Amino acid sequence: SATHCRALTPPCDLNRRLTATLILDTYRTCTPPHHAEVALYQLLERALDHLEALDPTIYLVRFFIRFMSLSGFAPQLQRCLVCSEVFSGKACRLHEEAGFVCQRCAAEQAAMRLGETLELPVLKDLALIQQRKQPLEPHPQMVTTMRRLLESCFDKELKSAPIVEEALATP
Repeated sequence: SATHCRALTPPCDLNRRLTATLILDTYRTCTPPHHAEVALYQLLERALDHLEALDPTIYLVRFFIRFMSLSGFAPQLQRCLVCSEVFSGKACRLHEEAGFVCQRCAAEQAAMRLGETLELPVLKDLALIQQRKQPLEPHPQMVTTMRRLLESCFDKELKSAPIVEEALATP
């Protein structure tokens, strides 16, 4: 469990420390107590070991995507969940499933509970991060979107998220 982690060198700046807090909060909140999922624990350990490697925004998004994937909720970021078409224009977040729906399907599916609309460049950058590639620009909206998607999939709330997201959004 997270309480048995070995001592790690603390991150050097506030945003990295807050990023570590949200990573730990995700693991603690979304992993059942006494759950022996080795892959999730190894992900946590690697995430904390390599916190200095990337921009905190990209790092958190990458962690959320990997955590969801290892937990069976791999997000679909390139195609509509309903019609399977490659995205063009805008995409809406779908609450019930790990992914997004296109504007056409969102308009046709009035019964769907949809989240905020994302611009295509942000969605494309999320897909690049999922493929372990570097996005053109880290958008603070990416962290919020992936965190909300994670919370929806696990039906849990990450208590530290508002503080961390506010700090990361501040230049």
